Amino acid sequence: MEQKFIFNIKYRGKIYNLASDKNKLSPKDILKFLGLSEEYAFVVKNGEIVLLNTSISPEDEIEVINAVSGG
Repeated sequence: MEQKFIFNIKYRGKIYNLASDKNKLSPKDILKFLGLSEEYAFVVKNGEIVLLNTSISPEDEIEVINAVSGG
């Protein structure tokens, strides 16, 4: 049986558990899991906004924040 890695993702005050066969994910993977577009949301890893090609581990503190636009 393969090991599953659990990524805890905070989004809009809730925690989502993403189980993956991979021990590293990208912000793109996380946004896809939540059904969000990279144009309208960004990923924060351990308190820092990260680029879409950044590696994220299950131990990392992950939060997804909606981009705010307006004028």
